[in-house]
Amino acid sequence: MSRPKIVPAHISKFHRFVRHGLNERQARIADMVRHGFKNKEIADELQISIRGVGAYMQETLRMLGLQGRKELVLLWRNGER
Repeated sequence: MSRPKIVPAHISKFHRFVRHGLNERQARIADMVRHGFKNKEIADELQISIRGVGAYMQETLRMLGLQGRKELVLLWRNGER
């Protein structure tokens, strides 16, 4: 399965995440998660550690009141919040 090309952060469609108080990095990672990227792929793309991706995800999920990646994807698909 081919992955979508990563677009520059300033034109990516992650504004829904930003309006919930996420910073740009958190929103970018959330956007990549919704496209199905794994932590290692995100880390490689953003040139950060895998642990860093995990920390950003943990904080992002906490801020959005979600339990896991699946809920994040469903939030995006359903347009909730």
